[in-house]
Amino acid sequence: MHESNEKDLSISFLGCVFDEKLADYVINNDHNFPQLAANKLGWLFINGLEHYYEGLLSVFSVINVSSYPGFSDLLICKGHTQTSKGSNLIYIPYINIKLIKHLIIAISSFFLLARWAVKSKSRNKILVVYSMYAPFPVVSRVLSLCFRVKSILIVPDLPEHMRIGVPTPWYLKMLLRINRWQLYLFGRLFDGYIFLTKFMTEGFNVQPDRYEIIEGCVDSLPGYNSHESENSINGGQRILLYAGQLNAAYGVRILLLAFTSLQNPDYRLWICGSGPMREEVLRFCDMDKRIKYYGVITNDEVNSLCRKATALINPRTADGTFTKYSFPSKILEYLKSGKPTIICRLEGIPEEYYSHTYVVEDQNEAGFSKAIDLVLSKPADELTAFGRNSQKWVQKNKNNLVQVNKIIKIINKIIR
Repeated sequence: MHESNEKDLSISFLGCVFDEKLADYVINNDHNFPQLAANKLGWLFINGLEHYYEGLLSVFSVINVSSYPGFSDLLICKGHTQTSKGSNLIYIPYINIKLIKHLIIAISSFFLLARWAVKSKSRNKILVVYSMYAPFPVVSRVLSLCFRVKSILIVPDLPEHMRIGVPTPWYLKMLLRINRWQLYLFGRLFDGYIFLTKFMTEGFNVQPDRYEIIEGCVDSLPGYNSHESENSINGGQRILLYAGQLNAAYGVRILLLAFTSLQNPDYRLWICGSGPMREEVLRFCDMDKRIKYYGVITNDEVNSLCRKATALINPRTADGTFTKYSFPSKILEYLKSGKPTIICRLEGIPEEYYSHTYVVEDQNEAGFSKAIDLVLSKPADELTAFGRNSQKWVQKNKNNLVQVNKIIKIINKIIR
């Protein structure tokens, strides 16, 4: 499946993921915004690497939660376990106090990775780093210098866009600027890169043959079968679902305003997730009983809602420069569900996606209302056929085995 000699290769994955056994622990104890989408994408990369490098992968992970008391526990220490495919999964311990936590994570992760590098008998050691989380780039650089480890950085978000729409006090803005400087300083020293959009390359001065674009991926398992779908058109209600962060910058407010302007009593808007707009969403629920808020729920529960929905929406508009440097991961999940998906045109979304989605042509309240009404009023058979075709396309072209093969290409280049 790949060019490299397995006997001469050892791979570690450094990221911020947690397994299914810890999902309830994170969701129930994080009072702010648990990073569920980033966790899911991280696991898709891990599972893809395990497919190509079975028995050669070790996973080192920080359970990235809000600092105490935003997260209930002061000490984050979950030891080690194994992934479903048998790879070692080591959770990096730390004390969950602002500022101190990053220093402890840096020290803990370096020594754990150093032990991996020393124990490895392979000539080629590869470290795949998932995200520009504060301690990771500097740890990767020191590890590379000490143990001749080649490193690849996956960049799902740029540092300057990680707190979009989140209130930030002045002193934290200063610290974030310093942090951003060091992230780019060390982030430019990796051997290879994976970016979510082509525009992300601008800040890294990277050679064209040392990076690949992976906007996201879905798992390689089959999607919902037609008999599993519970299309609510048959019950009279036509349900639109949004699952994601409750943030005005991500289009949630314009979605709420557009939906409330529609008068059809059979329309429903279901929302799940958390974020700065949580209280505002609850006020809209009180004003319009057709809107229902489910809070923060597990991925299985989101999938259950998808099966019941008529259509799904990602309301992120082109407002703000950050849309050029991001790809909404929910779009891939929505397409995988087999349900029709409504999106806006964004610079970070490849053109091929617009043939498999319904597009909001005018990105204002009236434009959203028009697009939502157009989709929800379509015949059930038409929506079902459109959703199935989109599902087939995304499963064939964007599954994690296809996408992770791009990481394999970078690995093969840097170990030559």
